[in-house]
Amino acid sequence: MPMPDEHPDRPPPDLCPGRLRARGEIEAHRARFVSALVCLLAGSFTVEAGSLTVQVVNLRREILREPLQRPGVLRPWEEVDLLARVAGYVREVRVDRGQQVKAGEVLLTIEAPELEVDLASARASLEEAQAAVAEKVAAAELAELVHQRWLEVRKMTPEGVPRHQVDEAAAKARVALKGVELAQAKSRSFETKVKHAEVLFDLTSVRAPFDGVIISRDVDPGARLPAGGDASGAARLFRLANISRLRLESTVPEVQSQSVSKGIPLEFALDSLGGAKFQGTVSRTAGVLDPASKTLVVEADVENPTGRIPAGAFARVRFLIGSEEPVLVAPFEAVFFDGGNPRVALIEGGRVIRRRVELGPNNGVWVELRGEGIREGSLLGYKLPATIPEGAEVEVIVIEPPGTSPKKSWKGE
Repeated sequence: MPMPDEHPDRPPPDLCPGRLRARGEIEAHRARFVSALVCLLAGSFTVEAGSLTVQVVNLRREILREPLQRPGVLRPWEEVDLLARVAGYVREVRVDRGQQVKAGEVLLTIEAPELEVDLASARASLEEAQAAVAEKVAAAELAELVHQRWLEVRKMTPEGVPRHQVDEAAAKARVALKGVELAQAKSRSFETKVKHAEVLFDLTSVRAPFDGVIISRDVDPGARLPAGGDASGAARLFRLANISRLRLESTVPEVQSQSVSKGIPLEFALDSLGGAKFQGTVSRTAGVLDPASKTLVVEADVENPTGRIPAGAFARVRFLIGSEEPVLVAPFEAVFFDGGNPRVALIEGGRVIRRRVELGPNNGVWVELRGEGIREGSLLGYKLPATIPEGAEVEVIVIEPPGTSPKKSWKGE
């Protein structure tokens, strides 16, 4: 049987002020403990003397570049097929595949006897014409001398020399002078023929048009060569490429074509070099979309003095496109999601204010933030859990997040 209360005037236990205070303190300690436990599990802040210490970053305003990844290929800066300009037989092949050559270096010689004969004949004709010029010059000088003698005699004895005889001598001198001019014209004609024959004969030596590497050799000594090649391409002698500089060629879809122009930064990675990455900028675009693929052809110049980058290699290209004006940006780790909605933990006056934000373009590391209550210089919690309570008291440590500037950041593989 229950004992009667010995103190009927005492208020019920729940109405005791001391116990109410104790219960409130217990609940406060419990909430603080739960918050601290959550934060500790998130690994982004610590508990010091009963308060939360969180890492924060400054909301900054910068130009945000968003990477557009596209396939690409590295092509030689210059690449040509070398053909025979004259018909004949291969006399000597001086280079082979993979050999470095200099501009003007003789790669192959052609035996063409008829060209040798033509050159010798042209030179002989020129010598004959030059001799004829000399003969005509001597005749003209003699005719002019006779004319001058008749003039002197007529001056001394006007009655002794008829006028028509002097005129006849003058005419012969003029005719002789015209003969010199005609002989000189013929000589110049033969000089031209000699130069033409020399040019043709010089084509029997195939020379490199620029510094490069022989990437294909398609001929052997003794082979017959038609002039200028034929439809089957059988007369191709070599394929020469300049790989000291390369063209990185890629394409951009129509929807992003207006965002890519000369000077836009890019990065490309080569699987053939173990994923090695290289930086560059867009050097030129085609200016018009390809009618079949609806893509814009884009090129970037790549210096390759050591030949480390292999020509013809596949490249994974990423173009940095994005805002032209500075926008508010923060690292992705400053954003958490609550019910599918992006939010940030704004720190003001030592307390957490949960703000809903709208996400803009991103580059895989940084993201544009839009929303009320955030501005340049605002402190945002870094790597905070979505359960961080509204109004939680915190102490902050301002950090610089890993990575570089938003306009130069690249998302890791």
